[in-house]
Amino acid sequence: MNYDGNYDCWTVICKNKECGYTLLLQVIGPVEMRKFDVLPHVTGFTITCPVCKNEESYGGSDVKKRELLNPPKDYLRHEFIDALRWVAHP
Repeated sequence: MNYDGNYDCWTVICKNKECGYTLLLQVIGPVEMRKFDVLPHVTGFTITCPVCKNEESYGGSDVKKRELLNPPKDYLRHEFIDALRWVAHP
């Protein structure tokens, strides 16, 4: 099931130069709300791209807020969430 409409989401772009797929990390909320604009500090994390299957490492500077149309409900990348939690509770 997906959300309807445009939502702000935390994303990274696959680092494989031949891929460049946008990887969804977490849905923030409806664009109209614009309530969460600052990414908390995040440690490094590793994700495997579902398109090219490359495993790459990402950090806070790689994470960008992007507007996505109809993102999946209750979606989050555990690697990203774990990296956020580690900063809060090392």
